[in-house]
Amino acid sequence: QECSKTETTFTVETLARFIDQRFYELNNLKKIDQQLVRLVESCRLDLRRFGVKFTANSSRPYFLGHEREDV
Repeated sequence: QECSKTETTFTVETLARFIDQRFYELNNLKKIDQQLVRLVESCRLDLRRFGVKFTANSSRPYFLGHEREDV
C-alpha cells in the first residue's frame, strides 16, 4: 500500500523503511537495532535499475484524481 502511493512525500528513505518493516514481519523476527536490512543507497540503485528517474517536482504539481488521459 505505502509504496503504491503517487505523492511527493514518497522517498527512497520511505522505501527502505518499508522494506525493513516487511522483512521483519514476513520472517517473524524481532528488530534489535536501528540498522535497516536494505541500505537507502542500495534502494536508490535498485530504483535506478528499474528505470526510475529522480527529478525535482516543484514546477509540476500533482493532484490526485487529475491524471492525464494521454499518458
